[in-house]
Amino acid sequence: MVFKILIVFTLISLFGKTFQDCVYSDKSRKLFCRNTNFSDIVDLAIPKDLITEAHIIGCMKTHLGDSEIPFPNVQTLQISCDLQTLESDSFHNLQQIRKLDLSHNQISNIPNDLYQQLQNLQELDLSQNRLRNPTIDTLYYLNNLRDLNMACNRISSVDLGVLDQLRSVTKINFSHNGIFQLLLGTFDETKNLETLDLSYNVIYDMTTALFDQAPKLKELNIAANRIENVGLGALDSIKNVTTLNLSKNRISNFPLGVLDQLTALKNLDLSGNPIPLTLGLFDKLEKLVFLNLSYCNLNTFENGLLDKNKRLENLDLSHNMIATLEDGTFDDTKILKFINLSHNLLTRLPKNLFQQSQLVIVDLSHNRLNQIEPGFLSMEGLTEVRLNNNHLNYLDPEIFATIGNPLKYLNIQFNRLVYLEREFFDWIANIEFLEFTGNPWDCACFRQLVDLLDKRFINYDNNNEYFRGKKPVCVVGKNNTNCNVNKDDLDNYMNLFSI
Repeated sequence: MVFKILIVFTLISLFGKTFQDCVYSDKSRKLFCRNTNFSDIVDLAIPKDLITEAHIIGCMKTHLGDSEIPFPNVQTLQISCDLQTLESDSFHNLQQIRKLDLSHNQISNIPNDLYQQLQNLQELDLSQNRLRNPTIDTLYYLNNLRDLNMACNRISSVDLGVLDQLRSVTKINFSHNGIFQLLLGTFDETKNLETLDLSYNVIYDMTTALFDQAPKLKELNIAANRIENVGLGALDSIKNVTTLNLSKNRISNFPLGVLDQLTALKNLDLSGNPIPLTLGLFDKLEKLVFLNLSYCNLNTFENGLLDKNKRLENLDLSHNMIATLEDGTFDDTKILKFINLSHNLLTRLPKNLFQQSQLVIVDLSHNRLNQIEPGFLSMEGLTEVRLNNNHLNYLDPEIFATIGNPLKYLNIQFNRLVYLEREFFDWIANIEFLEFTGNPWDCACFRQLVDLLDKRFINYDNNNEYFRGKKPVCVVGKNNTNCNVNKDDLDNYMNLFSI
């Protein structure tokens, strides 16, 4: 937010009036003040009743008294000045205000009548303060509020009735607080709620029917809490949600059928949970586009788990312990575009594993792959492949045998490669960037490779520690003049260089 303001501040300074640390634009009726004494702002020789937007940042003011803001017609107001206390009448003269940003202050208490005169307020940002638990009176007058941000405070609970007057609210952010429990009925009156962020709290239970009275809820983020159990029926009341984030919890109980009512779901993040995956778990999620199962302690990923998810485009299975994948596992995800299988224990993959998909990006890095079958990555839309940090000692020229040569980026660093055949580049004729250091290249073959890359204007990182001489970039083989290595020589090279 501050970065955006600095950009606008610079633009306005080209066309507006500058008053020491303040800039005012007659055309847009906007005022930006930074690191200015508050009294100097009040004394500015500008038409204060014309200002519709004011941003006051770093004014070092700890107390805001009765009607101190001198802009009676302001509609957008930001004050980030280390404020600690507010008076009940601090904003009573600002009845036209639509957006109030009091973030990045040190406010610990909100007077009960603070918003009584702000009937038109639509956006309220109280994030990055020291607020504790709101009372029923705290938000009482905000009938027209649409966006409430109370992230990064010290809230431990939200009592029943606190949100009851927010009948127009569509977005609430309570992230990065200390909320440990939400009572049934908390959201009963927020019937227009569409987006709710409860991430980075200490919630330990998914209260069944908590959102029964919030039928318009579309995005729910409960990441980084302490939820261990999501019982059958716990998610049934959020059947219209399109984005659900349950990542970074401790969920170990996730029974078959728990997702069955979420037929509108498009984005599901379960990463960072030791969730057991059973066949049929995702069957009702026919609109699913994004699925994140990284860091889930998965040992296997059964063929058939994604058979009903025909719209899936993005799948993340990284940072697990998957050792094998069966042929046909991804046959029904025909429009899959991105798959991340990095940081697993894969040693070999079936040749036709991805042939039914439309993959654009494939990440197989940080596994134990020792072989890639010819044609394995011959997909007509594939533009980026990561094979780095495996055990590959040979790449067949026809791994990327694809009409159109779509590949733009390839990473084969930190394998056991000694050479690449010239024919290899015939199938990646449009490659733009190749990363290849950290292999035991034969020195003659390495020189040949670099020469080929330079002649074809293929980019590579020639400023890393290998090219600067800090680490060996190649090994001397049987012939240091010409690259005449073949597959039969590879075992000898492995004895010369230890990975």
